[in-house]
Amino acid sequence: MLSVQIDAQTERRLDELSSQTGRSKDAFALEAILAHLDDWEDGQLAERRLRAHRGGEAISLAVLRTEFAVDD
Repeated sequence: MLSVQIDAQTERRLDELSSQTGRSKDAFALEAILAHLDDWEDGQLAERRLRAHRGGEAISLAVLRTEFAVDD
């Protein structure tokens, strides 16, 4: 189980979306997490592979994004 705190504005937006669609706020939160989880995992994999390619030299995600022109 996961519990998160969100700001009031985001809560209102979720409430509105939930009432308009009949879907729960939890369903929207889960969908957002799943969508971004793949991206985050891909970023970690890319960083590990680049580090291995460079012989173990660590590289920050910011540098990785800059060198390979990867946007969020």
